Amino acid sequence: MHEGGQEVVIRSVAVPKLLCSHCALCHAELVLHISTIINFSQAGMALILAVALGYFGSLKEEKLIKMGLLTKLAGFFCKKLPTLENLADVASLALFSWLVIITYVPPIFDLEWMEDCFSNELLRVTCFIPLLLWLCRFLLGRCAKRYTRVPPQLYTPVRRLPVGLRHLNAFMRCLGPV
Repeated sequence: MHEGGQEVVIRSVAVPKLLCSHCALCHAELVLHISTIINFSQAGMALILAVALGYFGSLKEEKLIKMGLLTKLAGFFCKKLPTLENLADVASLALFSWLVIITYVPPIFDLEWMEDCFSNELLRVTCFIPLLLWLCRFLLGRCAKRYTRVPPQLYTPVRRLPVGLRHLNAFMRCLGPV
């Protein structure tokens, strides 16, 4: 090969190809990115919800006779955001459970499926700590549901639903105040 009158010699060097099979097969990084997005959106929803519930908790009954646009918007957030929070909790639980399954199940049952995931110490810690934090958040939601009261104007009664939806509604309500 000639380049500018000089001869350039290109040597091929054998570079070992690094392939992380767990990243190639289970998309652990993608799952962690999605769970990060869900958790940050939950934090934003929780902040909006805390402000809206504080606003409604400080209102007197006379102010509820004629509600302005801001009050209606805060009421909308108080009614809809807890359900979205609970749906995000279910999605987080599913993502963290998937990480635990791909990391810890293959070595327990001597499977050759995703065997590299358990050897990755960072992945083991990364999937175990968020699951513990999710369980703590679940317990805090249960305590909040048991020991706090929703303002009367925000109370949503349990409706009569078909059997399947009734079970889904009961599961969503057990996650925290709705």
